[in-house]
Amino acid sequence: MVKGLNNMKEKNKTILVVDDDENLRRTIARILQLEGYKVLEAKDGHEGLSVLELNQNVVSAILSDIRMPILNGIEFFHQCKKTFTGPFIFMTGFSDIIDVKESFEIGVKGFINKPFKRGELFFVLDDLLRDPNDETTREYTPHDADDFFGIPIDIFTTGHKIQFPIYLKLSPKKFVKLTNQGEDLPNERIAKIKQKGILELFLHIDDYKKYINFNLGQTEKVLTDNTIDRERKVRFVDYTNKLLYNYIFLKDLDQEIFDELKNNINMTVRLISSSPVLFTFLENMSNEMPDLYHHGISVAIIANLIAKQRKWTSPSTTHLIMLAGTLLDIGVKDIIIQTINKSYSDLDHNERILINGHPHRGVEILKQFSGIPEGLDQILLQHHERADGSGYPSGLKTIKIYPLALLIGLADAFCVEYFGGVFAGGVSGCLNQKTAFERLLAHKEKFNKEDLIALATTFAIPNAV
Repeated sequence: MVKGLNNMKEKNKTILVVDDDENLRRTIARILQLEGYKVLEAKDGHEGLSVLELNQNVVSAILSDIRMPILNGIEFFHQCKKTFTGPFIFMTGFSDIIDVKESFEIGVKGFINKPFKRGELFFVLDDLLRDPNDETTREYTPHDADDFFGIPIDIFTTGHKIQFPIYLKLSPKKFVKLTNQGEDLPNERIAKIKQKGILELFLHIDDYKKYINFNLGQTEKVLTDNTIDRERKVRFVDYTNKLLYNYIFLKDLDQEIFDELKNNINMTVRLISSSPVLFTFLENMSNEMPDLYHHGISVAIIANLIAKQRKWTSPSTTHLIMLAGTLLDIGVKDIIIQTINKSYSDLDHNERILINGHPHRGVEILKQFSGIPEGLDQILLQHHERADGSGYPSGLKTIKIYPLALLIGLADAFCVEYFGGVFAGGVSGCLNQKTAFERLLAHKEKFNKEDLIALATTFAIPNAV
């Protein structure tokens, strides 16, 4: 029951229901009648126009299917809007996703996914028909835009099953449910959606967390399954890491997610314990758009390669480096992306204050949690310090900088030169190991000499330092 409908009952609002499925149409009509609405019915768009013409002055809203014979829903809407100015609501299925996007763009304001619950139906009607001055609360409340997480549409074609309701984003503040829990998404349908320029579908935040937990559970099985090749394992772990990373950066980091991240890092370390797999990870990164996730995980991988050359290979050190790389820039989570994407030299005074403060902010976020590995806070605080004292936030020199912070700082700088994108002023990286290294070598006083040698050795760059 939706609070706030009593006012509508008193006004005897009339709904025109148009659907070629007679049983569904009559069921909807009966539900509406029991709630106090008057209902008119039509079996297709052509008949709907006739009914509307005879009842132009009494119809308050139209509830129509999209796919109908004779005159489909979109054609019906175009005809209706010539004379009808009230709310028009489409009942949709996943097969109608492209039509939903187009319908919103031409002016349809309401959508409801089949099969729907009574509360969903009444919320849509209440939202479109209620008096703007009616402040009565409603039991069935809408979701805010912050309640959703985007999933790249390519995920739906790679064997990742998402057994949760899927939403389409129509505008920054409007989402419509496209599928109910457990519905399958055929690859041919996904291909047509991509052709329309739709690159993301969305999950509600609660379902996103469940999806993360599901993938974390599957990760252990994937890593121990000898029938799955290493490349597929790399892709799966990379995908699960990104799910966690997106949550961390878009929502508040909580203890549960932090613990899950640590567990997944442990599994990642097991997977990439050999250099060939590390390079597979890097190859995957070079094929992706540079963003905070790919930057962080790339820094972790490069730092591990440097650490291997320096014989810093204990499991605790490897785990610390992976976790530090992943969380390296957690302090920028509240800084707008336009500022993050600028090169440091292009920042204005206030922007520099924000960027220079992100190591401190990262440590403050970290302090909220238990189980923090020793040294993680120092790495986050000092990864922008430089050996010659030219770094930030404190201008420390080598002797006062935690050695792993210097090492990860070098990996961070290398990734900016190599991959570009985030933290590189939005420019593309050189994607050449020797060129990226030579750019760093031009400022070799900023880095630890042994770290530079280890990096050169990793990529077989002769006589580099």
